[in-house]
Amino acid sequence: MIPFLTQINLKSEFLKNTLKVLLISAFVITAIQLFVAPHKINSKWKVDNDNFRYNREQNLLIKQLAYFRAIETASKYDSIYLIISIPDSLVSIGINGVKFYGTKIQSYQMDKFLTGINSTTVLNQFQKPLKSKETFSSIVKEPIKVKIAPKNAEEAARMMTLPDSVIFEHAELTYLTENGIVLTLKAREDKSWFVNKWSNSISQLSDILVKALNITLATGQFKIYDYQPEIQLTLDNIALTSIYRALPKEPIIVISY
Repeated sequence: MIPFLTQINLKSEFLKNTLKVLLISAFVITAIQLFVAPHKINSKWKVDNDNFRYNREQNLLIKQLAYFRAIETASKYDSIYLIISIPDSLVSIGINGVKFYGTKIQSYQMDKFLTGINSTTVLNQFQKPLKSKETFSSIVKEPIKVKIAPKNAEEAARMMTLPDSVIFEHAELTYLTENGIVLTLKAREDKSWFVNKWSNSISQLSDILVKALNITLATGQFKIYDYQPEIQLTLDNIALTSIYRALPKEPIIVISY
């Protein structure tokens, strides 16, 4: 009986030790991935002469220079483009150098990687419009409104007096740019504090699970996972829907932050 119990205890200890090793290994691998992945994209973005450090005023001037250069380049395109200016808290659209519609940014979240890169890298990446290569949206791009012909003159008269309205569903829009930035524009939700808190927690948990899955898949292939810096903006729902429907399917994007 005693040898049998001893054998069970040994197996139990072995399982515990194995589990500890697996957990520690997973933690170490994840930490390495989270540390190395941003450096990988930073090495891809930076230029050879980006070791010089500027002061705060010079950094602001370089970012403004990048913004104006991107605007100048975008103005040469014939299509409508998206302009995001976080310092001005403004999202707008323009064509041929003219802004013709805009809305205020209600709130925003920016990846720490973007705020940590030096000004030379910012100039290198943001002095030209970013091309979007993938678009994900929760709303219909071109809504189709079906109207039934009136049966008589009286019904036609009633239809003429009804205001023409468009239904604006809750909008959420994501652009993936060619240099790897994930830009998400969400509509502001007029809900209670508890519901908003719960919704944000679910969204954050979902992001963590997606990132964990990407890290696991990359680790299984013995490579560094593709890190994607994120920018999230919250806008008015109607304005966001209008902006999205005015833009082409894969617009160019000017970003200033």
